[in-house]
Amino acid sequence: GGRYDPSLTFAENVDLSEPIVSRFDVLCVVRDTIDPVQDELLARFVVASHIKNHPSNKDCLTGDAEEAYLPNTYGVDPIPQELLKKYIIYAKEKVHPKLNQMDQDKVAKMYSDLRKESMIIEWFQY
Repeated sequence: GGRYDPSLTFAENVDLSEPIVSRFDVLCVVRDTIDPVQDELLARFVVASHIKNHPSNKDCLTGDAEEAYLPNTYGVDPIPQELLKKYIIYAKEKVHPKLNQMDQDKVAKMYSDLRKESMIIEWFQY
């Protein structure tokens, strides 16, 4: 238990009753693929971010020390956290994306296809 088995159907993996499953419009499986290198980079990033932003360390951590915690494997300079915060605040306030008609049609067709597929899978299970 506790692990998703791709050889089983979705219903067999989640073990939820049909009345519960039928209340959801879309059910998605999010798998966590194990990658030791990426896992270590992510862990270093999280730790460095916490260290950098902890109130007791505001004066202790310099840019040089930060680099030891944040290996850059993509060849792109990292965005300073304060700038990123400002960008996110700005984007939430000013950016309001809209789907054009063609994109809306694609999303509607994809949703419809997913529903059809789930009905077929459900039909084959019984």
